[in-house]
Amino acid sequence: MAKKHPTAILRETLSATVEQEFANLPALLADLTPKERLTFVCKLLPYVMAKQEPVPLLGSWGDD
Repeated sequence: MAKKHPTAILRETLSATVEQEFANLPALLADLTPKERLTFVCKLLPYVMAKQEPVPLLGSWGDD
């Protein structure tokens, strides 16, 4: 059996830890006040939703 590289072990450990925290997230959020939950969601949004870029207008309506 090949010895695992420390990076692989770290990646597995980190992945398991994040997975456990996500599983525990509903209980953790239930303990927060509504204001704290809103703050948490707002801070998480940039990681969940793609940033929207404005679409430049090429001309006035009807012009191609």
